[in-house]
Amino acid sequence: MVGGSASSRSSAAIMTFAIIVALIVIQIVTYAPRLPDEVADNFDFDGTPNGSSGKTAFVVLYAVMVAFTALIFIGISRFLPRIPPSLINMPNKKYWLAPERKEESLAYLSRQMLHAGNATLALIALVFQQIIVVNVNAMEGEPRLGLLLWILMGIYFVYMTVWVVRLFVRFR
Repeated sequence: MVGGSASSRSSAAIMTFAIIVALIVIQIVTYAPRLPDEVADNFDFDGTPNGSSGKTAFVVLYAVMVAFTALIFIGISRFLPRIPPSLINMPNKKYWLAPERKEESLAYLSRQMLHAGNATLALIALVFQQIIVVNVNAMEGEPRLGLLLWILMGIYFVYMTVWVVRLFVRFR
């Protein structure tokens, strides 16, 4: 099989997931003490802050978002084989979930959910990093998000669009 076995590809996706979460923990531990007591955490389209919260609330929000995202994507990935086919929405469902193809199809979908989870966690980490950097550097002037945030969002949008197209092509 080209690209390694399904099990090794799934293990690699889980390892990537674990590495991203570990990096987020390091990020929080490293930067939380350096954040100001009041963190600008809501911004206009041009990057100007228009809302804030306390440092603790900001860090808790970040941790909850990461935990929730991890639970959703890992949960879906792990429980997909146990979900009744009637609850699964995919193109040509009867064909792909026929007994002779069901295991392989659901394994593929499970791996793809892990990849989407990795991309989503990476986006969350990078967006929060931008917010953290803006706040840590706020002493040099008013905090303001730059163009990089929009570039990150664009990359994520393109990735997820390609991800969805690949799913439709795979299951056409």
